[in-house]
Amino acid sequence: MSNKLGLPLEDSPYRLDDNPPIFILGCPRSGTTFLSQCVGGIKGVEEYVGVLAPPRMMHLVGSMSEDGERFNNPNQAAVKTLMQSIRDIFWQSFWRRRYYRGERLKNVYERNNTIGEFLKPPSMDNAIFCYKEPFLCFAAEAFAAEFQNARFIHIIRDGRDNADSMVRRYPDALTDRILKSPELAENKVSEVGVYDMVDGTIVPWWVPDADRETFISADPYIRYVIMWREMVLRARCLAPLGPDRYLEVKYEDFVSNPIEEAEKILGFLGNSMSPTLRKRLGKARTGSISIAKQNQGDAKYQAATDAAEDLLREIGYAV
Repeated sequence: MSNKLGLPLEDSPYRLDDNPPIFILGCPRSGTTFLSQCVGGIKGVEEYVGVLAPPRMMHLVGSMSEDGERFNNPNQAAVKTLMQSIRDIFWQSFWRRRYYRGERLKNVYERNNTIGEFLKPPSMDNAIFCYKEPFLCFAAEAFAAEFQNARFIHIIRDGRDNADSMVRRYPDALTDRILKSPELAENKVSEVGVYDMVDGTIVPWWVPDADRETFISADPYIRYVIMWREMVLRARCLAPLGPDRYLEVKYEDFVSNPIEEAEKILGFLGNSMSPTLRKRLGKARTGSISIAKQNQGDAKYQAATDAAEDLLREIGYAV
């Protein structure tokens, strides 16, 4: 199948922009998976989760885009080339899902499409690419530059609860055991990415210079709070794109009032409620709201508040 440029479909990654792609981002354990599953229930949306551009790649794009000379940054041409490569990967997965029989059958099995939709001739009409990767926060500006009509949904959870969830779900990722060992820190599931070695301790590239000593001496919970702060700040750099391209969703609001918040998301995307989306919204749970103080205790909770007070206050969380 060819297109207006006379190229076969597989060689047309620019067509990812035919319908504005959707990118879902937010710190790990902030509700990105639930949000992505819900958006994936909107008619025409093809949802992908961070396997096409994994966290290590997001760290690389983010660190390459940093100002300064600490990482001997490549020029913007190198960033552009890397982003074009990511576009190529996205496009190959996208059009194959719409045209390959096995991929289409999988969509029916997972109840993303009906048998009737499967029996129709494959088409890219009304197809919307949706990608969820929490660490895209670090590469947000590069993605906005490459996908110039993309829409970004940024979900934010109270950083103290977010860090509590991360330290329970990923208890080793930011421990001294990992941060003293390049072999462990370079594991594919590490939260570190590019790093500096400072007095025998690995300091991730995303830790500001002013916070290095604090990060090195802190326990994993506070380190996660610092990571939350830096991820949220970088993602919020997309706010100047305006309300047509950037939407913030608070985790606490989304799980407490899923239908109401979903309507806001649908308005942002220009879509309408579907039975699949409504069913997925029914899985919202509020049990983990305000859990950090109970799990971490007053002293750690206050230390977490101190580490991110300005941002917590700006977003609207009680400090």
